[in-house]
Amino acid sequence: MTAICASTSRQLQRDLDKERESSSQRLSQSLSWTASERAIVGLILDEMDRKSDLLKAYEVCSGHPKVRVKLSSEMRLIEASIARLLKQVSTEPAAPKSLRSVKVGFVKLFGSGCKAI
Repeated sequence: MTAICASTSRQLQRDLDKERESSSQRLSQSLSWTASERAIVGLILDEMDRKSDLLKAYEVCSGHPKVRVKLSSEMRLIEASIARLLKQVSTEPAAPKSLRSVKVGFVKLFGSGCKAI
C-alpha cells in the first residue's frame, strides 16, 4: 500500500484549482466552480480523508489479517468512488450550446407557432 499523507486532499484541491486557473488563462475567460462541482470536490476530499484514516488503521492492524482484509476492501471501494466522482468534475468550461439546441429550447419555451427563428 502506498502511504498517503494527510495533506493529499488539500494537494488535490490546489491541483484542481491550478488546472481551472490554467484553463481560464488559456481561454481568456473567468472560470469558477459551479455549486455542484464544489459539492462534488468536497465529497472527493472527504473520501480521500477517509481513505487516509483507513490506511492508518490498516498499518496499525498488522497482526489482524481479517481486519486488514476488511479495511483493504473498504479502501478499494473508496478508490472506486473517488474515480467516479473525479469523472464528474471538469476544469474546462462547458461546451457552448449549438444553434440547433438553442432553437429546440426556444420552441419548448414558446411553442412551435412562433416564427422568430
